[in-house]
Amino acid sequence: MNSCVTAGLGMQASNRALNGQPYTDLGPVQGSVNWWSFDIGFIGVPLTEPPLTELEQQMLGQEKSGRADALVHLRWRESQMRFLFGFVRHSLVMEARAIRRLDRIENEQ
Repeated sequence: MNSCVTAGLGMQASNRALNGQPYTDLGPVQGSVNWWSFDIGFIGVPLTEPPLTELEQQMLGQEKSGRADALVHLRWRESQMRFLFGFVRHSLVMEARAIRRLDRIENEQ
């Protein structure tokens, strides 16, 4: 390993539009994914696509019931480990709260 860098902190209100709909909080969820790129100077070429869709599905499926509709109060951070010859391993860790819309709960009862 040549160096390690922590970069990219972010926050987002929700991964889906809620449009003022009432919801119930199912609890905290967390997930992480990794991917590789090849960097030379300012030019970086991803060797694999960042698996963000898989991360979202992983987090929505973490809830015990597996019935979360959306994620709210998302927070994430990215770190990079740079290896010799320009290879970079990216790690993304995301934390959020899983929610379920109340109208969907009432329809199931």
